[in-house]
Amino acid sequence: MNRFCLLILIASSLFPFEFETDIEGETSEEMIELLESLLENPVDVNTATKKDLLSIPFITEEIADGIIRARETRGGFADKDSFRKLIPLIIYERIESFVVVIPPKVVSKKPSIYPRVRVRTRVENRYPRDDRAAGSALGLYNRILIDYGQFSGCILQEKDEGERDFVDFLAFGVKAKNVGHLEDVIVGYYGLDFGERLVFASPVLTFKGSPYQMRRKGIHLYTITGENTYKRGIALKTKKFGLFDISLFYSNASLDARSSDSVYYTYSADHTTSTWEDIKDRVKEIIYGGHIDISGEYGTIGATYYHASDYDSREKRSYSPASVNFSIPGGRVTFFGEIAYSRDFAAVCGVKSRGDKFMWDAVLRYLPRSFFSPHSSPFSDRRISSYGLLNDKGIYTCLLFKPFPKTELTVYGDHMEWEDDKLPGRGYEYRIILDRRITKGFDLGVRYRYKCKDDDYARFARVEMDVSTIKWIGLRLRTEWAKENDTLSGELVFGDVYIHPLNTLSINYRHIIFDSDLTRFKFTEYERELPGVMGNRFITGHGRRNYLLVSYKPFKFLRFSVKYEETFKKSSKLSGQVDLNLTKIK
Repeated sequence: MNRFCLLILIASSLFPFEFETDIEGETSEEMIELLESLLENPVDVNTATKKDLLSIPFITEEIADGIIRARETRGGFADKDSFRKLIPLIIYERIESFVVVIPPKVVSKKPSIYPRVRVRTRVENRYPRDDRAAGSALGLYNRILIDYGQFSGCILQEKDEGERDFVDFLAFGVKAKNVGHLEDVIVGYYGLDFGERLVFASPVLTFKGSPYQMRRKGIHLYTITGENTYKRGIALKTKKFGLFDISLFYSNASLDARSSDSVYYTYSADHTTSTWEDIKDRVKEIIYGGHIDISGEYGTIGATYYHASDYDSREKRSYSPASVNFSIPGGRVTFFGEIAYSRDFAAVCGVKSRGDKFMWDAVLRYLPRSFFSPHSSPFSDRRISSYGLLNDKGIYTCLLFKPFPKTELTVYGDHMEWEDDKLPGRGYEYRIILDRRITKGFDLGVRYRYKCKDDDYARFARVEMDVSTIKWIGLRLRTEWAKENDTLSGELVFGDVYIHPLNTLSINYRHIIFDSDLTRFKFTEYERELPGVMGNRFITGHGRRNYLLVSYKPFKFLRFSVKYEETFKKSSKLSGQVDLNLTKIK
């Protein structure tokens, strides 16, 4: 499980939203799917359910409830301006691209008799090839989403580079809405997300570096290729009766496990060597449980419980996590949290406040090493270990506000403690982010970050400029300096050119020069990837890096993307990757 340092830029410039993390690899597929889906199919606030509204970033339960109450009172919103007045301006500016207002008097089109089908195919080829890998160097990922009336389904196929089988991972699920007294029923592969994610959560969806944001999504179809994070069986949610709604679930899944350890929970298992092949699907895990929500005028209280047993050839292990979560609004302030028990107590509690020109959050987390919750992903500075153990205690606070017009200032701090091999560790992190729109099409950003863990510390300073005065072309320039323990240093500079000559064609090229001696702390360099994928690179050593991303949409229902990347280092040979993506939307 990974943790995030999130920066979302939803601006009018040519540069779209971004994720910047302090871990290497791809970010959450689920978050990317959500944002892409919202951009392509904005939520109509005149017909959206509370669940639809909560899928929009930064929309809290109290804001969603206020939207629904105002809509019922007025009979709907006539335009975006009437909707905008309901929510803080600082939030509206971030969600404007994700919402649409269709006046209530507009008669909707007759539903199509044909199903809506979305197909995505991605092919990857990296070089140089890993000599330890036994299979083909090609990576292949396919996904089919089907929506037809009250039914929807998903089929997934995955093969990582170096794996033997072209169907190394295959998943499918079917979801039905409004079946009798049931709001949702899912059969097949599904995911769970409740409370503050101490018991159940989707993989890697925790934010840091922006106002705290968690969404309770309940049960949902499994649409990503993480091979040890799914549930397989049946899940259902009842329609709300009175103050109550209930979710029940049963899962019987096969997970990867080492020969000498218990279950090895991992976000994505690369079965590229004989070691991985020996542990594939070694353990069977059976889960059954439920979640109940009681919601009313004064907030929401929920409870989650499940019993799990996993089996291999040597032993059987059982555990039964349970938790209580709450969300209590009070004007512009909301108190929230979750307290859980599984071999030990753990808690995530906090307060958040939203105003017209500010967002403020404070989150306290108590996640002892003895707490065991392998399907969780709570807000944390440290990753969850392979065995479901958390190890983090701390407090996080973040303030984002507009001190002046066209200016945003974000200040956050995080203090954390942990225990490694019974030895205590301590660290803290501070960051200041200043973004200023100088004029239309010209944005300037300055960032300073200080992070300390045990006796090691580092300082990072960055200056960034976005220029898009011409409608079809944009330029981003960034320079960053770092100092580690006052003895090691690093520098990074890049130029990013984004060209959009046609509505159907976009070209993005970046050239990076880096010179870094950093060891424990590294530069992070977000890269735009193919649709459905966002990457984050650790930059170390001395060299240069290039990437070219071209996207072409010849028809409304078809999008073609290709990316080429390469890295040159003084200490190593050329390495790179070629990715190809084909998306069909109907």
